[in-house]
Amino acid sequence: MQAPPVTFSTETSARSSNSNNEILRQPETKAITAEQLVTEVKGIYAGLVMVESKCIEVDNAQNAAHNDLSNKLSDEQWQALIALHRTYLNEHHDFFLASQHPAATPALRRLPAKYAMPARMWRHGIHSFLEVLRHRLPASYEHMISFIYLAYSMIALLFETVPAFEETWMECLGDLARYRMAIEDDDIRDREIWAGVSRQWYSKASDKSPTTGRLYHHLAILARPNAVQQLFYYSKSLCVEIPFVAARESIMTLFDPIMSPTPNPQQMKLARPELLFVRTHGILFCMLAGKQPREDPEAPMSEMLQWLDSHIARSTLSWRSTG
Repeated sequence: MQAPPVTFSTETSARSSNSNNEILRQPETKAITAEQLVTEVKGIYAGLVMVESKCIEVDNAQNAAHNDLSNKLSDEQWQALIALHRTYLNEHHDFFLASQHPAATPALRRLPAKYAMPARMWRHGIHSFLEVLRHRLPASYEHMISFIYLAYSMIALLFETVPAFEETWMECLGDLARYRMAIEDDDIRDREIWAGVSRQWYSKASDKSPTTGRLYHHLAILARPNAVQQLFYYSKSLCVEIPFVAARESIMTLFDPIMSPTPNPQQMKLARPELLFVRTHGILFCMLAGKQPREDPEAPMSEMLQWLDSHIARSTLSWRSTG
């Protein structure tokens, strides 16, 4: 037996059509008050401090035990440590977003700088754990890569969402990329890619803070084995308004083999004019530091000037790229 057809009245159809096409209003949201925001930030900070103390305790314990060959961590233990530090980074993320909220008072916005939150996040949430992982290589290799990617994504997110500290985020991203580069021994292409990423972030940071010598020191390390470019960045790290004093020791690792009277691989890698250029600067640097140089600067300087025009002609524009 055939069922009778179902029919709708015109009025019912019209009402149904109107209800389907009706534009819903935006749900009402209550703006957060300054007092509520302060309470929220206090709660986040309390949880953050608890996780921070745990991270410090765990990392110190692992650093103290890294020479103990019997103290090997299982995959589950590594994952638990990564989860702990991930929680710490998430707490910082929440703290930054809450303290930099549009409704935040100027005093609330100043809290991250007042309590050195970016530095604390890097020191206790990232760097100390990376050192734990580094000391346990190669067993920790996969976990270290995983954590570097985790930290990199978090800092990149903060770079986008908390621009008040963008210079710090740039340097942190450069540091993380340098860690990733340093542990890549098998794939030279990957190593070069991460070196380029690190160099890019440090260059951006130095553009924002051209008076900070530490950033040029980072770039000098990445410039290896280009001795002339290293000399440029080391010199700049010492000459800017906020010099990086440790570069005085670092630059000697460049000068010592170049100034050595005994031929060595470092000297063999350089063209004669570049060798003389770096050697001359090394002699002058030693003289300024009150040290007795092995030779007078006049001889290498004169020879360098004799070679210079022909060297520039051969190198063309690439000569300027070294700095």
